[in-house]
Amino acid sequence: MTRKLRLVTGIVLFLFVTGHLINLAFGLISIELLDELKPVFLAPWHNPIGEPLLIVSMLVHGLLGLLALYHRNTLHMTKLDASQLLLGLAIPPLLISHLLGTAIGEEIAGAQASYASVLTFFWVVAPISGLEQVLVLIATWIHGCMGLFVWMRLQSWWPRIAGFAYPLVVLIPVFALLGMVEAGKEAIALQGDSAFMAKVAEGIDPLTNMAAELMAIERNVLIGYGTMILVVLVARAVRLRAQRGLVTLTYVDGPEVRVKAGPTLLEISRMNDVPHAGLCGGRGRCGTCRVRIKAGLDSLPQAAPIEAATLEQIGADPEVRLACQAAPVGGQSLEIERVLPAYTEPEDLHAKKASMPAPLSVGGVQ
Repeated sequence: MTRKLRLVTGIVLFLFVTGHLINLAFGLISIELLDELKPVFLAPWHNPIGEPLLIVSMLVHGLLGLLALYHRNTLHMTKLDASQLLLGLAIPPLLISHLLGTAIGEEIAGAQASYASVLTFFWVVAPISGLEQVLVLIATWIHGCMGLFVWMRLQSWWPRIAGFAYPLVVLIPVFALLGMVEAGKEAIALQGDSAFMAKVAEGIDPLTNMAAELMAIERNVLIGYGTMILVVLVARAVRLRAQRGLVTLTYVDGPEVRVKAGPTLLEISRMNDVPHAGLCGGRGRCGTCRVRIKAGLDSLPQAAPIEAATLEQIGADPEVRLACQAAPVGGQSLEIERVLPAYTEPEDLHAKKASMPAPLSVGGVQ
């Protein structure tokens, strides 16, 4: 349930961001067109269903991200996982000022958050804030693309759409940034236009009058966010400290390693540079990290619902466990055999499915 919630809320947020970026791309034509198209791109979200869905998705996705950090047994991770984690943590503090100046500002200060006012603020009044928005745009897009890629590449339909998806991953943010630059240059050129500046004032003046209050809100939110991360890290350290003792792990084809209890079998492999398949990044979705426990099966904790569901999907034998979910207890010795080749690729799963006479399901691969 947790991983499905994280995926669904992530898709909702990604759709919102994609629409926002496509809207920004029309800045290549004019600021006026940006504002004309804004209601069109916001229509799915400015309604009794879309707005609560977006807000709930933002909160739930963020909390699930912190929960995932708490459950990490080691901070030794792949570059992909590390990048996604750091970008995810960076997005809220980069985004809060933008939210205060647009969505929240409209409610609190009665500001009209048009692109004319927003771009004038970013390019004329506070260029540093404009740079901050470029950073949050890039961070949000990359974070979302990473998360979706890990999920989509396991799907049987991914090879058919990959050729269309990869160019869009580059083109959408590039055109959005170019649109923002061109619209910003137009905003600078229109500073002497009284009609344009009157529209700008509708969005900026109410926020300027409440600048102290908005800054106080931003400061409190940042303090609260930083405190949440600190609490999560401290709680994680306390949890890991309680897992004392050493684990001896022997691979059927070598090597043998000894580590402190806490990490999962997959994390132990990565910590010791032992090649081990894991296409979903350790999320318990794909089943490619599965291992056959040759000795010490009884010493492992029972499979959690996430692991049990995937093991059932792939029709695993009783002695098979997911390396990304099974964490050995201190003082135990295990011997394991990696079921799939260490460098298994999504294409291998798709090819295997095509050769099967009956439908095959592998942690979400249909």
